[in-house]
Amino acid sequence: MGNVTHARNRRDANLEAAIALPASAATVESASIDLGAGDVHVSGAEVDIVAPILATGELGDADTMIYDLQTSPDNITFTDLYSAVLTQTGAGGAGAAAADVRVGIQSESERYLRVQITNSAAGDASGVNGEIRLLT
Repeated sequence: MGNVTHARNRRDANLEAAIALPASAATVESASIDLGAGDVHVSGAEVDIVAPILATGELGDADTMIYDLQTSPDNITFTDLYSAVLTQTGAGGAGAAAADVRVGIQSESERYLRVQITNSAAGDASGVNGEIRLLT
């Protein structure tokens, strides 16, 4: 008998955030998602990080857009839960394909989650959005 996988697909608009990607070599952070007070963390949920398609003017050859999933107990001080959980790399004069990654929420996760996006070069990707979504 094969392994049974339970995909999380239920979305709640209150548990997702869109974020404009960085203009030039810079870092941006999404709004945070609040997993709940005290011991009311969402058990068995996944986080979906969505990266948009990027044209060559937004991400040049060999340039990268790096997505980190961060956590915080107080919505002020964030640390990486997953570093470089998703990386887009420009290639072939075509920018980068859209991508997404789902990760399970670990017990080490604090109350708040956000995505931090870092652009390695001068391309302006501020006209497109990445997303972070909590799936239950």
